[in-house]
Amino acid sequence: MKSVVRARSNNNKLMVEWNAKGQPCNNKGGNKLVSYIGVVVRQNISIKFKHWSDERLNAANDIIWNDIIAIFDVDEQHKDYIMKSASKALREFRTNCGKCLRDAEGNVNLKPLAKYANLIDDADWIEFVTYRTLDEKFLFEQSETPSPSSATVDLDVMWMDAR
Repeated sequence: MKSVVRARSNNNKLMVEWNAKGQPCNNKGGNKLVSYIGVVVRQNISIKFKHWSDERLNAANDIIWNDIIAIFDVDEQHKDYIMKSASKALREFRTNCGKCLRDAEGNVNLKPLAKYANLIDDADWIEFVTYRTLDEKFLFEQSETPSPSSATVDLDVMWMDAR
């Protein structure tokens, strides 16, 4: 990201070439753009937001868009692609954080990992952990890994219990 920082400090805009489908070309500035979108999202949007369509994110969306157009030479016609990429980056970040909810012993981490500590406030982390550990899907995913005692359960019995 050195070239992005350098371009920002020199008030230069980085060029991005787009293909016929409206996607940035990888070796023509597209990789830098997509990577930078992820950085901007992690810095400006909290993981406590469950959905990108949350009304409270409208101001953050404007910040992201203004930050992108300050560094990259992109038109308004590419805003939809960029905002969809930002939404994807937030989901990916939340998924990666969700993988760090528990330590090796299965205890819930009450603080974010060191690599996320500068991006996530402790209060936001607690709210995220609370939401994710109470989520039925999360609990199901955690129970999917068979323990030695559950591996001996007959599949017919488990099927009947599930129905």
